[in-house]
This record gives sequence, C-alpha cells and structure tokens, in this order.
Amino acid sequence: MAILGFEGALIFAFISVAYNLVMTIKLLYNAIADVEFKKNSTIKEKIFSLFNIKENKLILNLLSCALMGIGSLLLFFWFSESFAPTIGWNGFLGSLFLVINNITATVLTFMNRIKASIFGKIINVFFSILALSTFFFFLNKISAQTAFSLPGFLEWIILAPTIGYAMFQALLFSPSSYFFPVYIIIPLCVPIKFLKEKEDQTDKEETKTKKKGQKKTKVALEEKSSKSVFLEDIQKDVEARPSGFAGVKKFLDNGSKGIYSLLFIFLLVFQLLGTGVMNSFSPYISSNYQPLLEKRNDFEFGVTINTVTYNSIIPGDYEEYFNEELELLRELGVTTVRLDVTYEIINENSTILQDITDELRFNGFKVMLATYGHYFPTWQFSNVSFSTYSETMHNQSRDLIELCNPEFLLIYPEPLSFAPYYLSEETTANDWINAINNTANYLHALTNDTKIGINLVINEDHPNIINMLFEPLWENTTLDLIGLDLYPLRSKYLNLDGYLEKMTNNSKELWLTEFGLSAVMFGERRQAGAIERMLEICVNNEQIKGFVYFTLIDYSPAINTLGLVAESGHVKRAFTKYKEIIQDVTS
Repeated sequence: MAILGFEGALIFAFISVAYNLVMTIKLLYNAIADVEFKKNSTIKEKIFSLFNIKENKLILNLLSCALMGIGSLLLFFWFSESFAPTIGWNGFLGSLFLVINNITATVLTFMNRIKASIFGKIINVFFSILALSTFFFFLNKISAQTAFSLPGFLEWIILAPTIGYAMFQALLFSPSSYFFPVYIIIPLCVPIKFLKEKEDQTDKEETKTKKKGQKKTKVALEEKSSKSVFLEDIQKDVEARPSGFAGVKKFLDNGSKGIYSLLFIFLLVFQLLGTGVMNSFSPYISSNYQPLLEKRNDFEFGVTINTVTYNSIIPGDYEEYFNEELELLRELGVTTVRLDVTYEIINENSTILQDITDELRFNGFKVMLATYGHYFPTWQFSNVSFSTYSETMHNQSRDLIELCNPEFLLIYPEPLSFAPYYLSEETTANDWINAINNTANYLHALTNDTKIGINLVINEDHPNIINMLFEPLWENTTLDLIGLDLYPLRSKYLNLDGYLEKMTNNSKELWLTEFGLSAVMFGERRQAGAIERMLEICVNNEQIKGFVYFTLIDYSPAINTLGLVAESGHVKRAFTKYKEIIQDVTS
C-alpha cells in the first residue's frame, strides 16, 4: 500500500500472507482429517474416497487451499518487482486466484452450503470486494502498459477503486497524482471449507451426560474443599477452561479481520468519491468534445525526459535509453525538452550533460534545465538552513548556464512546497522573493541567451500561492517566465483563471511547466482528455507561452506512471493526442 510507505506496506503484506497461509494449512489439515474410510477398504478405494465430491468434497477444499496459498505468495513476491519496469503478470494472476476463491466462498455461505453467521457473511463480502479491488488495480496497470484496452462502459467499475485509492493517499500525504498504488493490498482469504458436522444426536446425548458428570464431580470437590487446599487447582482443570493459545489465536484472527474491515470501509468511501472524479473528466473523453485550437508559431510544446532528470548519476550506457527518447521526441514533434538536474550530475557527469544538451539542440530541440538541488538522501534526512539552500540553488543555476547555456532555466523548484521538506527553519514569502530575485539578477548579468524562470506548484495545500508568491514574483522580480506545475486529481483543477487575472502586465511569460495525469490510475482516455483540455486553455490564450508534459516515458523507480509511453514500449493514447494537437497548432 503506497499510502503507508514501503515499511508499512511490507508489514501489511507479511500480516496478510501469514494469515492466508495459516488458513490454508488449517483448511488442508481439517479437510484431510475429516475424510472417513470404509472398513477393510483397498488403497484404490481410499483414493477414490478422498476425491468423492458428493461425500467428502476434499477436492474442493484442496482447490481453495491452492487458490489461497499460491495467490497470496504470487502477490507477495510481486512486491520485489513493484519498482521494476514490469507489467506484473504474477501479481495479476495471484489477485485473480484470490478473487475466484473469495467470491466463490462468499456465494456458498449465502447459499448456506458453508456455515457462517450473519457477521461472518458480511466480513466475507468485505474481503471479496478488497480482492476484487486488488484485481482491478492490476487490470488498470496492464491496460496502461499494453495494447489491451478496457471497454468504456467497464471503466466506471474498474477505475473507481484505483482513483479512490489515490484520493485516500492524497488525504494522508498531498494532493498529487504522481503515484499509482505500487504496494498492492493483499486481501485476506475466505476459505471454501466443506467440513462434515460430526456432532449428531448421539454425540449431543454424550455431551449432555459428560456435562452432568462434570457437575457431579464439581459438587463432590466443593464438599471436600475444606480438606485440601490443592483441590482448587483440580477444580479448575475439571472445569476445562479454554487454553491461552486458543485465546491468542482468536484474538489474532479477529484483530486481523477488524483491521482489514476498517481499511475496507475507508477505501469504499473513497471509491465512491472516485466515481465522482471519473465523472468530472467525462466531458473531455466524449466524442462530442472537439475543441478548436488557434494556430500559433510562438508557443512552445515541451516534455520532460528521464535521462538525467532526478538522477544522481548518468550511467555509462545511457546512450541506448537516450536514443530511444530521441526517436520518440522526433515522432511527437515537441519543440522544447526539459531536464531536472541534481548537483551530483554537475559534479560527476558534467561532460555527459553537455553532450546530451548538444545532441538535443542538434536535433532541433530547445533545452529547458531545472535546478533540483542535491539528490536525496543528502538533504532528505537533514535540516538545511535557508541560506545554505539558497546558496546551493544560486550556484547550481550559475553552473548550468556556464556548462550548457540552455534556452530556459528554472531556479528554486516549487518554493513553499518542495523545499520545506529539507529546511530547518520557517521561511516567509519575502525570503523566497528576495532570494529568487537576487539569483535572477545575477544570472542576467552572466547571459542574455537564457530565459530565467521559476515553477510554482498548484495544489490545495497552498490555496494562497497566487497572492503569496505568484503576484509578487510577477510584479517585483526580473524573472523572464513563471511556470505552474499541475497534477490534477479532479477536472476542476484544469483552470488557470486565478493566475491569468493577476498578470497585470506583459513583462513575463506564463508557462505550464509541469502537467501530468497517470494513465494507470485514471485510464488512458482520461489522460488524453485532460491533456487536450489543458492545451485548449493554454494554446487559445496568447498570454500563455508554453506547455511541458511530465513525462515522456514511465519511470518505475520514481513511482512515475504519468508517461506518454509505457516502459514496455506501449504508446498511449495521450502520446497520439499530444502529437495531433502539436501538428494542428503549428501546421
């Protein structure tokens, strides 16, 4: 579960797998022990007796054991592949096994073929829906990474769990649609247990007789209690209290079910909200949606590539991956390519960085570089003073201009949003504005070839970002452009009116420097529709000068499923739509 992070997700995975395997072993033991053989039967007759479905139904119990055990292990072992560029067929198969098992068991309990209380039946329904949600997670992932496409009418059922999961995650962390649920929930299993009821009428009478005998013994012991203090211990044994181990087992069983039932309720609420999110994007995936885009030759179409971006080092064999990106860039037809550069790249791979930017220009692309500071964990687990942070960004900006002389340079990434994770002190908007303007003035003195800009994040965490940073930066700094970073969780975010109203002069350019929507999470249709709607807003407003999509190719190590192309090589609908819009606007 991505909402818990790696450690929390791993704990949940261990709990789930341990629970499921214990249930599997318990069912297997009870099923075999439950089989009764006829007297003097041969080995062949015993084998047939084992698999006599009408009498023993052992084969059905064994099938349930296989589905529970193998399905849980397949899902658990998928965890090691969650950061790898794999589709996850083993996890998909494991989730399918658990769905078949849980739904079958639940149906049989409601048919009274398997004994269960009303509460037990409700719990079975919970676990069946959790298993189905996990299956849908994988189905979305496969749909976004292969040519397999979900029918439109099924998206309402299949996408809601994934979007709901993302919203639950956003509630706990931040409203960012970067992350697909990498750590999939491993649901608890519902055993299909056809075990015989051995207590017939004779057994009941024997039980009554035994209870009467125990009562007589208890009375006799009470009469003798004055003679021996040790009789109290004997009395406790006679009363046959349940063992402590049985109590622990019951506590663990009920505790596990309680935790997962609570999780189910949370996710169900957010799945219902996810349906509303899907509906909000519906106008932009309709065949009736045909936006008219103005012809422009002053608009920059961009995309971020993974080579260099967010990395601490560029590997020696980077050429193959970079050439793959180059081929896709030429096919897409963008005019600008963005790379986010860490300080480690400048220090260790400056020559390769220069080669990459030179190659991009040789192929006709403008280069946009963005400062990133240090690659974590250099800053991630330490408190950094604001002066140290601003000095690092200032120096990194200077180095990038001197090394690569890019057409565009973004400095100080996402103030008030990105940097506070590292800073040891609170900062005001004025602190940021002064530091940003000082660096912009310094860089303008170095060169007139590079447009200096900054990117601000749009999200609900900072509703006053317009007044706190955007308007002062627009009015009181020498920046050439201000970019906005937008990862919409709902279609209402596809709106820049508040920023456009604050642009009281034409001293700067407004860009959308990051925009992304996960096809794995929202489906390929909504990813393409969101891009089309956002470009309709940007292209048809002359005040907006550029649009950069994040990112060209999915990148699993960064949990990034926003790409226009899957790591498997599958070209998504969004790639085709973006390409068509570029051709339409620039032709």
